[in-house]
Amino acid sequence: MSTDEKFENSKDKLGGQAKEGLGKLTGDKETEAEGQAQQGKADAKDKLQDARDTVKGAVDGLRGKDTQDLSAPGRGPTHENPRGRLHRVGPPSSCAPASPPRALTPAG
Repeated sequence: MSTDEKFENSKDKLGGQAKEGLGKLTGDKETEAEGQAQQGKADAKDKLQDARDTVKGAVDGLRGKDTQDLSAPGRGPTHENPRGRLHRVGPPSSCAPASPPRALTPAG
């Protein structure tokens, strides 16, 4: 769920709470009901967007988007950021050790 969608849903939910509170305060049942409906709509949007994100994650997993290809040199795990762009996760390939590790010799 994008930040904009979360903001819009939160705004709708708060607006609904305000309407409901105003309706209760003034005794206006219609305004109170409108506020409750607005909150319900925001909750439904949240659930729908969460379900959509879950399905998208499952489809991406089946397509192999989140799998790691460590067989090629310099390639490591990647992660999709909120804008849909892939970026590398972990240390850059330039952080590789300068020389191979030394073999251990038995003390003797």
